[in-house]
Amino acid sequence: DGSKVPRTCPTKVELPGRATAVSAGWYHSLALLESGEVLTWGFNTPDKTGFRTSGIPTPVLRHSIAQISAGGVHSLALTTTGILLAWGGNEKGQLGDASTEMQTTPIPIANHITHCSAGSYHSLATDNGNHVLVWGFHTYALPGEGGDAMCRVEWRPQTVPLDVDTFAFWSVSAGGGHSL
Repeated sequence: DGSKVPRTCPTKVELPGRATAVSAGWYHSLALLESGEVLTWGFNTPDKTGFRTSGIPTPVLRHSIAQISAGGVHSLALTTTGILLAWGGNEKGQLGDASTEMQTTPIPIANHITHCSAGSYHSLATDNGNHVLVWGFHTYALPGEGGDAMCRVEWRPQTVPLDVDTFAFWSVSAGGGHSL
């Protein structure tokens, strides 16, 4: 609504077009417009010096975007051609660019992606080969390891070893400390 005042009731957000999708991160929000443009507002609004807090939806992408996902302090956008873009905070490798550097502009992370989800400090995606990919700080147990979870940091998207080749993955969801 253009202000920095915390709200306890739903408040209308003025957008320059019709939103087809929205996503909420810890302190920022994303909207995908019918035009394929992505807007962001809240604490994760990029500018030339890093990130600022803005109560006004600000364009961050003007591509043909099919999906958006706001994570803890980072964001993902999937193009209509299957290219995954990431930007924002990166202290735990959640952007997947093999660094811990914050990115103020979207950078390409992977190709042939069909779905994505940004979690607190990790990200997930599915690709057109029916693989689930993970990167950033996450915890998972490998099949056959007795179910004990292992904390890991993956600096680039890695295939999750799953023993479920009998069905296709069409969606994943990255949470705060778990994934679906």
